[in-house]
Amino acid sequence: MSSDFEGTFNKIAETNVWGSEDSVSGPGSERKYCRHISAALPGVCEKFEVKTLIDAPCGDLHWMAPVLSQLKIDRYIGVDIAETLKPRIDANLAASNPLPKVDIRFLDIIEGPLPDGDLIMFKDLLQHLSHARIIDLLTALARGPIRFVMFSNYYKQRNEKDIVDGDARNIDLSVLPYKFPPPMHRVEEPITDPEKWKRWYGVWSRNQIKNVIARLEAGPKFW
Repeated sequence: MSSDFEGTFNKIAETNVWGSEDSVSGPGSERKYCRHISAALPGVCEKFEVKTLIDAPCGDLHWMAPVLSQLKIDRYIGVDIAETLKPRIDANLAASNPLPKVDIRFLDIIEGPLPDGDLIMFKDLLQHLSHARIIDLLTALARGPIRFVMFSNYYKQRNEKDIVDGDARNIDLSVLPYKFPPPMHRVEEPITDPEKWKRWYGVWSRNQIKNVIARLEAGPKFW
């Protein structure tokens, strides 16, 4: 799966499939659509005493690079599967300062290995994964070294549609079959454009994810 997934997202980056004028990672990575999470992230890192932040997928860092200078962290690890993003990542980082120590890695985050850190943020990743691959990711997180996980979610999703990895549909971890518990911290992203889905972010602990996986493994299979 990794090579197919890698090829898909390298092509997306090379050809700007999603048609954003600002970011080849798509309109959802434009600064105007990320201003709420941009404003909230410094407080999240402070609340959870984050020294190492992992961002997967980091995309071209269009929205994140300016935020890095506001984070009181020691290290930022950006992970993406599309190595063709490197020139844009470098350019966006060069335009922002001061920065924590920055480490960019090109790999399949599900295949691993997971980097070691305090908080890993998955913004707009789950919507591109089949349900089976989401379970693989959650299992890796439950067994991995990272203390806290932040996922982006979309309201009013029933999670019934499955996809081929690399396609897209929206996901809400708070409803069946995942049925995550209430997050330890929540960031709302109010609708600012009628064409945009309302997005929210939740932070969960590794132990909470372990409990979700245990329940999913013990319960009925949905796919």
